[in-house]
Amino acid sequence: MRKNPEKRRQTRKALDPPSLGAVFLSDENSSSAHGLHLPRFVDIYNLSESGALIESSRSINIKSPWALIYRDPENHEWRFSSVRAAWSRAAPDEPFQVGIEFLEPLRACTDARDTPLLYARCIEFLAGTLLMDWVPRHAFCDLLNCFQQENFLRGDRIIRQGDPGDYLYVLQQGICSVSIETEGEAHNIDQIQDGGIFGEMAVITGEPRSAHVDAETDVICWKLSKQDFESVADKYPDIRYFLTELVASRFDSSCHTPDRTVGKYVIKRKIGKGGWSIVYKGLHEVLNFPVAIKMMRHDMAQNTEFADRFRNEAQLIAGMDQRNIVNVYDIEECYRTIFIIMEYLEGNPLDLILQQKGRLPVARAINFVVQACLGLNYAHQRGIIHQDIKPANLFILPNDRLKILDFGLACGAGSEEFCFLGTLHYTSPEQVLGDPVGPYTDLYSLGITAYEMATGVRPFPEDDLNALVDMHVNQDIPDPAELVPDLPEPFRKFIIKSTRRTLGQRYQNADEALRDLIPLARSLGCHMDDESPAVHRITSLLLSYTEDQQFELKRSLEKFSLELEALGISLRSSDFDNF
Repeated sequence: MRKNPEKRRQTRKALDPPSLGAVFLSDENSSSAHGLHLPRFVDIYNLSESGALIESSRSINIKSPWALIYRDPENHEWRFSSVRAAWSRAAPDEPFQVGIEFLEPLRACTDARDTPLLYARCIEFLAGTLLMDWVPRHAFCDLLNCFQQENFLRGDRIIRQGDPGDYLYVLQQGICSVSIETEGEAHNIDQIQDGGIFGEMAVITGEPRSAHVDAETDVICWKLSKQDFESVADKYPDIRYFLTELVASRFDSSCHTPDRTVGKYVIKRKIGKGGWSIVYKGLHEVLNFPVAIKMMRHDMAQNTEFADRFRNEAQLIAGMDQRNIVNVYDIEECYRTIFIIMEYLEGNPLDLILQQKGRLPVARAINFVVQACLGLNYAHQRGIIHQDIKPANLFILPNDRLKILDFGLACGAGSEEFCFLGTLHYTSPEQVLGDPVGPYTDLYSLGITAYEMATGVRPFPEDDLNALVDMHVNQDIPDPAELVPDLPEPFRKFIIKSTRRTLGQRYQNADEALRDLIPLARSLGCHMDDESPAVHRITSLLLSYTEDQQFELKRSLEKFSLELEALGISLRSSDFDNF
């Protein structure tokens, strides 16, 4: 920082770190409508009894009469004085610097009714908020000078659900209530008290306000505009990470969700969550059929690697068409995150079924393993390794149809790069060691899952995760027949062979496993999906148009018909007049 030649009669004391203060118009008639004219926050770099050097992130009108308030770094009391500018300097891309002289002796703020003490409370409050914990000290003034004070009376609606989200708020004093209107009903979901942050969701995501916020008492708020937030967050990204984590925690904790439009789909309610994502039930806005909408958590969406992996999951599954793999219809990117639109499934994940029932009947367990092998075989033939097969990712429909979920860790066969551990209880030795993965990796995890279905317990103790990892690498799992002596031999063979530590002793692909399992499944009366004939369905469309639209409609139908033929679907049309 450049310095003017020293001309002072009194030596000024350098403050390190600088003290936080504020300058404000000393003319009492210039107060704002709420009783205070908003201050300009400044850093005080040096100080004496006669003057100081201050810096501001924004320019100051040096011709106006001012007052300065700051916290004395030695005795920690608030002091103020009327001041005038002796000189100022404004250089491009540098803070605005002002040398000031005190027009009266510095005095302590002691009267609770004094305007300076009210400013002191504002400074203490804003500087102590959680938001400021995520901003470096040298950037305090940059952010604080973006805030505007706004007061509300009891009963005022501060935020209205559905309105554009232009500001986030920090509540200094008072109590606010949060409510959501959905499907014609109002739900009170939260209460905000001193220091609470609200309105940040719309600022982060760009979507309309997701809830009402009402003043339960008279309240004092500080608001930050979306434009100012973006400007500061571009320079100090940690503040965006803090707010995205706050957004994610609110999505996690609230069971009520306002209707939100994502492309052609409308979110209705939350139905599940995981480490990466939150899953909602939704509807296609026009066709009104149910879908599952998987939203990447906003804090994770800030991580480029995770965002790319999330997109990868959608692209991988969208290219697959197999009855034991969940269908993906669409992918949308909006509200600063990514959404995967999937088929909506009625039923329960296998882990919940195991929690409720424990050990499964052999025929049912074999049926699930065969279906999982069929789905995995389809994926493996396309070079895709799931990498996180476990009961939570095997979803069971009411007719016992199994669907494989969550290809979020998937990667190519033989790959090492970007392949991470799945869930430790089902993790293969090669995943632990960071070796290349292949079809045998998913079959290992399926073998552990089959052991759990057959016996009601997992094969290795779980009280020490480090020991668990070591066991996966250095031990074969126990023989399931020790717990279930009458286990059919082909099923026992599948469990033991698929979970061998040595790759060469395992099944190399799902085809090998199916050759052992399908004869047993048939003998037990299990219905084989691969043997069932395809069921043809018919969907009718009713198009209403005028004669001058007929030519363009015909062209569109011809193009549509070609696209359907590529999928093996036939299109038939008939004309009706004046229906």
